[in-house]
Amino acid sequence: MTQPQSVDSFFSGGGKSVKFPTIGTSVTGTIAAVHAPEQQTTPQGDPVVDKKTGAPKMQVRIELLTDERDPSDPHDDGRRTLFVKGWLKGAIGDALRRAGVSGSPAVGGKLTVTFTEEEPNVGLSPTKKYSATYEPPSATGDFFAGGGQTSQAAAPPAAPAADPLPPKPAAISQEAWNQMPDATKRQVAQTMAATTASDGPPF
Repeated sequence: MTQPQSVDSFFSGGGKSVKFPTIGTSVTGTIAAVHAPEQQTTPQGDPVVDKKTGAPKMQVRIELLTDERDPSDPHDDGRRTLFVKGWLKGAIGDALRRAGVSGSPAVGGKLTVTFTEEEPNVGLSPTKKYSATYEPPSATGDFFAGGGQTSQAAAPPAAPAADPLPPKPAAISQEAWNQMPDATKRQVAQTMAATTASDGPPF
């Protein structure tokens, strides 16, 4: 299903057209808009038709948000437009199938296109061939990336500090006290303190 044109892309015009001047040239970006199919035109603006059938030749414009910048253009925001037709259409179609996607690329998906080779044409410009890869957008978008929070699990709460050991009662020898487990020391000290308190005079 074709994605609607965004308001931003409507006013920006989709940025600069992607050029593939040499084999190996590549572009990578996040899809910002996928326009409805439209008829191809010549550089002079004339509509292009199939010479054999007379049917209009169609293309689809895909707008990408890239990291590319033209140093001579201070207003370049990295937006680039792919004119998808011919071999490029087939390359992107193959990338969609490999990604398990039926239909068209989706806004938010990541698309990479690389100019891979040229095929000579007698009396015509060489045919450019491309390869492409596509990553569908995350189902949750930026939900888990927002707020600058890390994905690390929260540290477990610190264990409560152990109660300090009570002082040795005077009636207990040091040797016997040293052999007692800590729990026994606490119990003995508590018991002897209670006994001493109960033996006092009834004021």
